Amino acid sequence: HALTYPPVPNAATIPMFPCDVSMCRVSGLDFPVQFVHINTSFVHARVCVDLRALPSHLRPYLCLLQELILETDVRIATTGTVLPYNEVVKRLNEDLVHCECQVGLSGSTYTSSFASDTLSMYFVAETRKLDLLIQWLCDLLCGAVFTPARVKNMGIKLIRDISDQKQEEGDVALAVSTLLAYGSQKPNNNEIAIGLFTQESFLKQLLSD
Repeated sequence: HALTYPPVPNAATIPMFPCDVSMCRVSGLDFPVQFVHINTSFVHARVCVDLRALPSHLRPYLCLLQELILETDVRIATTGTVLPYNEVVKRLNEDLVHCECQVGLSGSTYTSSFASDTLSMYFVAETRKLDLLIQWLCDLLCGAVFTPARVKNMGIKLIRDISDQKQEEGDVALAVSTLLAYGSQKPNNNEIAIGLFTQESFLKQLLSD
């Protein structure tokens, strides 16, 4: 029997959440804020940092930064005390539904699917914890304390992870295709800077210094 495909449903019949979008200025901030209001039980916040002016020799550190910033000591603005990294991880898990930091708006540790000229921090929390979400964003962005011990431990962890990634054909093929696509932009390209091959040599050199 020949296979028959079901009819394609009318997209207009799909129920959608009402959504109000607005741009505004917030007192004390030098950049606009986009508010997207959707009637759900959660709040989402994303902060994007423009990386286009970042010097090329600092770009390989982005991989360490995106992994460390959620697992490092943090100086809490309201008290001035430094919270140890294990307590930071514990409280983030308690206070937030989800948190991540990455180069671009999506991707993985060693890749960025799009908008790779930005560093993105994305947090989700219950609506009643909006104040906590904003406080965590501010404390992590402005109060993160990167100690040599934490940098070393994270570097070792990433090198081990890279060894595992290189055993996966798909990850290696993606890394090679990235080199082929962006190799000519190497000094100022974040895709190259956070890629498997760049990170392997960079991290080994960093840990040997």
